[in-house]
Amino acid sequence: MLSTTRRRTLQALGLGGVASLAGCANQAPTAAQSLETTTEPAQQQSPNVVDMVAADPTDIPDPIDRNEPAEVDVTLRPEEVTAEVEDGVTFTYMTYNGQVPGPFIRVRQGDTVNLTFENPEENSMPHNVDFHAVAGPGGGAEATMTNPGETATLRFKATYPGAYIYHCAVPNLDMHISAGMFGLILVEPPEGLPDVDHEVYIGQHELYTDKKAGTEGHHGFDFDAMRNEEPTYVLMNGEKFAWTDAGR
Repeated sequence: MLSTTRRRTLQALGLGGVASLAGCANQAPTAAQSLETTTEPAQQQSPNVVDMVAADPTDIPDPIDRNEPAEVDVTLRPEEVTAEVEDGVTFTYMTYNGQVPGPFIRVRQGDTVNLTFENPEENSMPHNVDFHAVAGPGGGAEATMTNPGETATLRFKATYPGAYIYHCAVPNLDMHISAGMFGLILVEPPEGLPDVDHEVYIGQHELYTDKKAGTEGHHGFDFDAMRNEEPTYVLMNGEKFAWTDAGR
């Protein structure tokens, strides 16, 4: 049996996570079929304007230092916000807790996770979360499917160690993911992971907009570009040059 190492964790993030995400892109959760279909506001600008959405790559929970499983409380809020992709270019992102990627969730194998999922009433669409760390249909997507103004709860045990993506899984889920609704849950093995000098949290994704890169103004989402796999931007943590010396 292969041991769990940070190298394999990074490989899972760079390869396994992407493969898993692509594999889900053509599937919609059963619960989504029971919700009234809503029109995606692909061209609209959210009234919730923020300075930036890029997650701080150093904002990572400390490694697990306990020897027994525990109850871990997590709150995720899908937030539709308008921010700059680069100077002068805005886009309406879909985020978890206002950042891209969503919060880094860190637990130990055997922990029980108590998730509160709050869809703010100012949002315009239903949202949910599909944890690839959850064994079962939809990874919690059905249990967390909420309309704006609704709250859902999910309780699950972190059974298998590894680094797993989580993402929104409503209809048009590829658009929601491209717009920023993804993150990472790391399930550490009981013995923990080897010590390292630094840990960073970086998520790469493609953004498809209805204007050319660098064109000033508000960019809407372009479904045709997504269908043709012609991204306008390939971004790290949701923004161009978000965490570089030359960035914002």
